[in-house]
Amino acid sequence: MKRITRYISFNLLICSVVFVSCNGTSKKSERTITKTDSLTQKQACMVDSLTVDFLEKASYKKAIAVCSITIIDREFALKEIVAFGLRANLGNIFTKEELASNISLKEVTWDGKDGDYITVWYRKDEASWNPIDIFKYGKGTRF
Repeated sequence: MKRITRYISFNLLICSVVFVSCNGTSKKSERTITKTDSLTQKQACMVDSLTVDFLEKASYKKAIAVCSITIIDREFALKEIVAFGLRANLGNIFTKEELASNISLKEVTWDGKDGDYITVWYRKDEASWNPIDIFKYGKGTRF
């Protein structure tokens, strides 16, 4: 009789451990699926909403609110860069004196709607970063 009781107790313990561990695993899987769905929605947002027309009018804050997934998002002083290649048009926007100054710019690149890259340069005006130039180019483009 003692042997049967121990056997039943042992089996109940094993079943309980298996049940609890399986329960924990399914909760983790549900969280992973939710996280993946959330990421997919952000990517869909980026693909559907980011166009040259939108980005050339939208402030940095508004553009990032529409899609925070960027390829490049950096801030620099004009004197830290060379205005050629991807940044060549900055040489047409700023004077030589300005290019050698501490004027702050943001450079942000997104994966565009058509499978191209869209890079926007922003300059701070009072309280917000506003676009000053935009460039759309193919992923295979070399500078």
